Amino acid sequence: MALLTVSASKAGVAVLALASAAIVAHVYGQLGLGIFALLRVAPAVFMAVTDPGFSHAVPYLSANRNVGSQSLIGSSILVYLVVGTVQISFWLLLSPLIHEHLLPPLPLGAIYLAALLVPMQSIMILIVNLLRSRLRYNLANGVFLIAEIALVLLTGASAIWFDNGPEALVVLITLSSGIALLMGIVFLIGSGVQGAPYTDKAVVTEGVMFGIKSQIGNAFQILNYRLDHLLLGFFLTPEKVAVYFVATKSVEFFRFFTASIVFVFEPIFAAQVKNDAKARVQKMIVPLLLANLVLLVVGVLIAPLLYPLVFGEWSTDAQVPLYILAIGLAISGANTLFGAFFLGQGHPEITTVASLAGLIATVVSALILIPTLEIIGAAISSSLAYSFVTITYLAVFFRIAGNLEHRGAK
Repeated sequence: MALLTVSASKAGVAVLALASAAIVAHVYGQLGLGIFALLRVAPAVFMAVTDPGFSHAVPYLSANRNVGSQSLIGSSILVYLVVGTVQISFWLLLSPLIHEHLLPPLPLGAIYLAALLVPMQSIMILIVNLLRSRLRYNLANGVFLIAEIALVLLTGASAIWFDNGPEALVVLITLSSGIALLMGIVFLIGSGVQGAPYTDKAVVTEGVMFGIKSQIGNAFQILNYRLDHLLLGFFLTPEKVAVYFVATKSVEFFRFFTASIVFVFEPIFAAQVKNDAKARVQKMIVPLLLANLVLLVVGVLIAPLLYPLVFGEWSTDAQVPLYILAIGLAISGANTLFGAFFLGQGHPEITTVASLAGLIATVVSALILIPTLEIIGAAISSSLAYSFVTITYLAVFFRIAGNLEHRGAK
């Protein structure tokens, strides 16, 4: 039941993300959607490479180390005060380069404001993981849902009442993230957390050590999914990014079921002994792959018919990249299941190795293919990355997973 509920919530988030993209496309055109895409991708990538990953240790610390909510929250506040300061400082330092090479249509002041998006994303993920550690999956997904609802409403209101340039998109995305953060805090308080938060040095140390190993893999994973957008922006134009953004967002919509696996099963696998968790994974692999395939087939049949209506005639160029991306996502349909198993069993280094394999494939193929094949090259590069991650997970799971120690509570 939790998986179905989370899947429905993630589907809602994906629909709202497409809705906000459609509004932006109609109000600001293809250029505006390209800028919108880069404003959503660039802070996420920047966050991935500057966050120590403490938030990813939260479910593990809660389920396996029996760390209380007050200690987790208090320790998190300390960690992310430091992290947020560093993130904003680095973004501001790099803003002139971002302006020159990635977002030249925006004024420099708008790019400075976008610095807030980096720590806001880190803190949002932290709140979500704190809620997950308390098994409040609906509330955790509600944070992302509220962010997308707020963005749709703000974007629509701005289109009706104001005549703004694309620089207004920075303000709209920042405001929607701020609303989601405030509601996330309300959810966390309402989830039953009692007592004043306090900092525990041992929790900070273990959380950061676990988190760094996990975050390296998470950063590689985000780069696998989003580096192609940044390279398109660097080599080509925001208009090309817009076409590719349509393809990626529409195909990723049909991943809502598999994307829910880590969300739900990481805490479950963390609480199970190794053999039970492994047996459960083996039973789930084939059904998960089939469900993922069915959803992707539906997606590639329906999405191209809707492109001109939702985004405009220019978006029909996203059809071929959509097909290529769907192939890669079909092959990698069980990746989230393997990731949940290794993270839950306390082995984030394996997700790191798998994601690194994908990242290497992404970087090498993207640098070769994007300058010549443009968005088609980006799609091929992403599909290769998904496949390399799958190959690595399969090799590790079926060859050595039985020898891994469950790094949980003794």
